Amino acid sequence: MVGKNRFGLAGKTALITGAAQGHGYEAAQVLSQEGMTVLITDIQKEKGENAAEQIRKDGGEADFFYADLSSAKSVQSMFKQISAKHQSIDLLVNNAYAKTKSSSEELSTEDWDSCLKVNLSGPFYCSREVIPVMAEAGRGCIINISSVLDTRIVADQSADYHVAKAGLSHLTRYLASIAGPKGVRVNGISLGFILKKEDIPRYEADKDWKQRWEWCHPLKRVGYSEDVTNAILFLASDFSSFITGQNLVLDGGISVTESGALLVKHAKETG
Repeated sequence: MVGKNRFGLAGKTALITGAAQGHGYEAAQVLSQEGMTVLITDIQKEKGENAAEQIRKDGGEADFFYADLSSAKSVQSMFKQISAKHQSIDLLVNNAYAKTKSSSEELSTEDWDSCLKVNLSGPFYCSREVIPVMAEAGRGCIINISSVLDTRIVADQSADYHVAKAGLSHLTRYLASIAGPKGVRVNGISLGFILKKEDIPRYEADKDWKQRWEWCHPLKRVGYSEDVTNAILFLASDFSSFITGQNLVLDGGISVTESGALLVKHAKETG
């Protein structure tokens, strides 16, 4: 059902990067249900077009715009296309990300450059284009999807992703300081262990893995896409009208615990 408008977002327009699938697509669905016009952008053209089409079939308003976020020219071209069809952008969710599987020792220069371009330069390019649009309207909201790895180290994850997310979280604070006087709020969401819908069956099937992850979290569960969407709804709405320059940590409390100690405790208690 479209048009719930629980958060006062109906009639507004949201641009979500990397929304052809995963958390971005699920956020697009919910924002559409709240009465927003949803603009999906992704490098995966067919999936992006299908995502927008599905939202329209469900009764929402959605468009797809192709963009390669690693390219400033591609981002500029996307915004020109958007401005030709839509008068305003009230919400930008910088959700798209790239992640290498290489260890830091094996990380190539190309992988390093690619990761930083998508995860850090991309949000900057999009924000640079959208802030003047929002400033002209006298209002707007940018939400950067970051990670708890912006301040924590996971040794088996590569350096590029850690550095990009740390940069993104600081970019959030910087943009908030310059965009605030223009009526634009900028906040981030630092994600912990969040499952996408397509990953849930595999997670549920591996009981040992599931138990271990639950034990790592004080709330005794992992996160799901709806948790991300709920945070986006809050930060996009007037319920957070006096919040800017902040990174909301969405991790079920795992970052305030000694997760290794919890795993040892769990191993002892389960034999």
